[in-house]
Amino acid sequence: MALPALLTFALAAPPVLRADGLSGQAVQGVSSYRERLRQLFQRYDRNGDGRLDAGEVNGHPYLQRQLRRRRPARNHLVRSDLMPAQRTVLGERLRQRFREADRNGDGRLNRNEAGTIPWLLQRFRIADIDADAGITLREIWILQRALSPRPTPQGRRD
Repeated sequence: MALPALLTFALAAPPVLRADGLSGQAVQGVSSYRERLRQLFQRYDRNGDGRLDAGEVNGHPYLQRQLRRRRPARNHLVRSDLMPAQRTVLGERLRQRFREADRNGDGRLNRNEAGTIPWLLQRFRIADIDADAGITLREIWILQRALSPRPTPQGRRD
């Protein structure tokens, strides 16, 4: 599915929030994300030793970035390095950053406000799905989901 089609599909139905502020989709998305990371790790662990070294992650930007973050302490990744620390990844930290950046409290980030979150400013045009010159928290979640690793058929690298 092409990225624009994926984003249009994701915008179609607003999420229903639970008491903890997360939608059922978000909680299911976290489980799905964890499973995709587990499968990614298993696929790239060619020698089956439970570790990914530089040779095994070569050519995969996400895994290479994770490995660089661990150096010089370690020259390999273990499965837990890829797993989110909490079960509710989409939760509080992103909301907090969004609230801090939203200086006028309108629930949207304009370009100036997004400047406090460098990765978001770099992707502002992509994140502004409805092209209204503002990014909502929902649009950020959609962007993150669109950028996360996806499973691929055996033998192919993503």
